[in-house]
Amino acid sequence: MLFQSSVKRFGFSDLKIKDKWLFSFVLKNGRRINSPNFFVYVLLKDDVDLFKFGISINRNIAKAAIRNKIKRILREFFRLNRERIIDRIVFVVKPKPECKIRKYKELEDEFNKIFIKENLFKDNRPSMD
Repeated sequence: MLFQSSVKRFGFSDLKIKDKWLFSFVLKNGRRINSPNFFVYVLLKDDVDLFKFGISINRNIAKAAIRNKIKRILREFFRLNRERIIDRIVFVVKPKPECKIRKYKELEDEFNKIFIKENLFKDNRPSMD
């Protein structure tokens, strides 16, 4: 390579759920949180230092371009907020068929409400002191 950047990449491919069995396990055993546009399945794992997330989106949600946009916005939210979210947690996010999210700000507002209500942000948790 002629040019290698020393800038840190923001990729997070190692944080995605890639195994079908883990998707199934979280959907079956995780706690389901309802919001106006999403089902969020959350599984807390105290025995492992693990943070993973997955997106499961059905074909009955609009057209492919809109499904892809929703996925991009979801991935961006998790990328930007990774440091704020507690460790030892596995998420699966399923948009509802009537999902109306089209902009990042809309999704951020909805997920901030969910994460604060469910106490999933590090800065939102009670201290153990």
